[in-house]
Amino acid sequence: MAESEARAAAGPTVKATEVGLGAGPSAAEVRSTREEAATTAANAVAASSLFLREVSIALD
Repeated sequence: MAESEARAAAGPTVKATEVGLGAGPSAAEVRSTREEAATTAANAVAASSLFLREVSIALD
């Protein structure tokens, strides 16, 4: 939900094909996708770490 809201706030994305630069994604699009993937992975690690901590506390 927050990701789609952030994309909406950022405005429209201009693709390389729209400006006649070729068929592939632009470097900015690739970088953005990688940053989103890294953020998602970091959030998943943090959430699982918190979950394991809570389970550990509950088992003590």
